[in-house]
Amino acid sequence: AAPGARPLQQGRPMYWCHPNTTKDGTPVKWTWNQQTYDQVYGPQGWCMADSPERRRDGGQVCECHLDGLAGPNCVFTTETVCMNQCGGHG
Repeated sequence: AAPGARPLQQGRPMYWCHPNTTKDGTPVKWTWNQQTYDQVYGPQGWCMADSPERRRDGGQVCECHLDGLAGPNCVFTTETVCMNQCGGHG
């Protein structure tokens, strides 16, 4: 996309979604996250696959913790509004 334009494709958020190992399996000491390198950057990982693998409990490897994103793999956009700030005109 051109500078200042909206992105051509919305990326998935990386909020609390950093791997706890490096590519070669070395533990990362500065993170408390439970995701492995392959769960994030592997062929079926959060950042690489159109439909990433799920955790064993059925949940997403990474969660949508940002306003405006929802659903499986953060594919749905939403608009957050405060009802008390609506002027009744749409």
